[in-house]
Amino acid sequence: MISLLLLASALAAEGDEPTPQPTSTGSAIQSSEDLTPVRPQPFTGSYGRVQASTDFRGGRGSGSQIATWGPRLQLGPYLELDVGWDATLDDGTELTILVTPAVTGDVFHYTGNFDSIIALRNLYAELRQISGTNFSAWVGSRMYRGDDIYLLDFWPLDNLNTYGGGGALDIDRTRIAAQVGVNRLVEGEWQVQDALVARLGRVEGERVLVLDRQRSVASLTAEQRIPIGDMTLRLKAYGEYHAMPSGTRLVDDGVGQRTPQDLPSDRGMLVGGQISLWGWAQQSFVHLWVRHSTGLAAIGELTVPESGFDSDLRVRSERRTLLALTGNTEHGWFGFQWAGYTNNVYNAEASGTRFDDRFEAVGVLRPNLWIGKHGALSVELSQQFVRPRGLNPRTGRHDQGGITQVSLIPAIQAAPGAYTRPRLQVVYTYSRWSEGALNFLNPQDVRFGSPTQHYVGLGAEWWIHSRRVVVPE
Repeated sequence: MISLLLLASALAAEGDEPTPQPTSTGSAIQSSEDLTPVRPQPFTGSYGRVQASTDFRGGRGSGSQIATWGPRLQLGPYLELDVGWDATLDDGTELTILVTPAVTGDVFHYTGNFDSIIALRNLYAELRQISGTNFSAWVGSRMYRGDDIYLLDFWPLDNLNTYGGGGALDIDRTRIAAQVGVNRLVEGEWQVQDALVARLGRVEGERVLVLDRQRSVASLTAEQRIPIGDMTLRLKAYGEYHAMPSGTRLVDDGVGQRTPQDLPSDRGMLVGGQISLWGWAQQSFVHLWVRHSTGLAAIGELTVPESGFDSDLRVRSERRTLLALTGNTEHGWFGFQWAGYTNNVYNAEASGTRFDDRFEAVGVLRPNLWIGKHGALSVELSQQFVRPRGLNPRTGRHDQGGITQVSLIPAIQAAPGAYTRPRLQVVYTYSRWSEGALNFLNPQDVRFGSPTQHYVGLGAEWWIHSRRVVVPE
């Protein structure tokens, strides 16, 4: 409903101008046209996907994933709608205002529940080439991210959900960008807590804010593009700094009383780099990333840690090292996509290794065949491997897990190309779980009893003028 209202407001921008209304003094209030040097042009866009599925046993198709990021073929419904306004001011400054509501969760026709999970993913204004310079600036809430691994549905390096502002300087083929933002996660009573406390002279208590601490996140990006014939080489360096102030919360002491607990200040850093090459064919490219993160930066800006703290209740010792690769190449009627990563995870706990301390490795290969103008046939092969460093709490053993998947994907799409959308597809996936991987599951999980899993999905995906998705040239 909110998305439809926003779309209606964008279309209304093309209609009648507001009529100036008289004030109490008899003067006229300026209309929005009077206050804007150049009339903005509205635009709309969308990214979305939807998929109905079965597991061949009468139930819904379930995902087969033990690694942090697995193949995206079994993702559920998700929708983003871009609604915004573009304008070029008199001095050449370019203006964009972007609003992106997003909806996720099962659809009404599947559950019968007339509700949805709605979030506002973008809400910001940006000025580019300010007064004819190479400088740009923005303020608001936005998805602030670089290149992704489409086959695994994640961003290996620069991927922030930020609420703040930033700027960039573009000179020829060089770009320097910086950002700073804050968040205040309300779950888990880790950053925010309101509690019922005694009220002087009253029997009943009152609710007060006893913990209020924002996480600050700053990032810096530097990249250089280098022409190599018809191709382009891009080198990128990236870093983040996370900081959290100290605070005090109330915790249950086990006998019905709540006592103060001091939470120390904390911090974290992320450093990484990316090498990219593209241009030898349409929609063809390769990206290579390396990233090392510590402390708050290792657990992510939207994550509330539930365990694995240092002895002083910090996560400063948390660290992760990621190496990732993805690419695509297309020649006539044939194309080939690939992706993979390794991830070393060490949790911030002083008392030895935990089951969550682990090494992960995932690889995906997808050859694509274009049949005529609208037909496509893909085969996807993938392997997930997870080696925890601690004992499995369910078995008391050092279980190692692996999942092998083979998928067949016939599709109809707008035109040939691995990233051409809209696309309608059928997905059949056969998954083989190792014994160690099955031991990662709760024994009550419906998947626990069988090492083989089947998934059939009927799905669609699109991106139409989406400011979220940039398709490689």
